[in-house]
Amino acid sequence: IKDAQFLEEYFIRHGASPKMMKAFFTMPFETTRRRRQALGQKGLYGRPVLPTIDIRDCIHRFWAAHAHLDPRTRYYQTHRAFPAFRFDTLDSVIIEYERNKP
Repeated sequence: IKDAQFLEEYFIRHGASPKMMKAFFTMPFETTRRRRQALGQKGLYGRPVLPTIDIRDCIHRFWAAHAHLDPRTRYYQTHRAFPAFRFDTLDSVIIEYERNKP
């Protein structure tokens, strides 16, 4: 995938949590906050609203089908397939899947 700086901005612009940014880019929380602010993004508060169960099932299937990818690329590809949802929302759906997968 494209260079790390492009991906960092992409993830921030599309609602990645500070926890995700730290895990995928070793970016400190404060740096994430400043970068989000510089891009005109609002802070993320509270739990994201999950999509309908049908859409979550589609996201789960996509996630499972792309298990061969590294986590950062897998999240990036999942967001590209479901661009209507921010990374924090996709992360919640994926956590749900990981907890309940067979």
